[in-house]
Amino acid sequence: MEATVPDRVTSIALASEITISTQFLAGIIDETAHPIFVKDRQFRFVVINQAFCELMSAPRDEILGKNDYDFFPLEEADWFRRKDTDMFATGESQVIDGESFTDQQGRHHVLATTKAPLRGPTGEIEYLVGIIKDISQIKAAEDALRRTNEELERRVRERTAA
Repeated sequence: MEATVPDRVTSIALASEITISTQFLAGIIDETAHPIFVKDRQFRFVVINQAFCELMSAPRDEILGKNDYDFFPLEEADWFRRKDTDMFATGESQVIDGESFTDQQGRHHVLATTKAPLRGPTGEIEYLVGIIKDISQIKAAEDALRRTNEELERRVRERTAA
């Protein structure tokens, strides 16, 4: 059965709308300041934004298709894998505050990561999406404040004991 001219025009218009929508969504993801990633059920990175590339200190083409074991020390990669496996198994979103991360230059970061399942047309979880906030500076400031408070409390105890 041959498609009519109006059918072809409709198909072309729909394809154009899909392309525009895909480019629009990719632009939003890429321009978001926080690192974003999507992993498939084989735990491979399939979507990442520029902020994620910067966090990983690697270009997009060196990250896509790879998994945590390609970038992180074994202990960290194992921890990430357990969290991802749990999310795929339960289908429950996760908010992980204080996740440790060592970048490619060996610098330690503390992250707050939100992970959520992405379901396919059948309702099965096909992907997980993660949004990361680097809270290293916040944690360092909290630690400095805690140390200052401990020092002040020590001084007060010394003065009141005398």
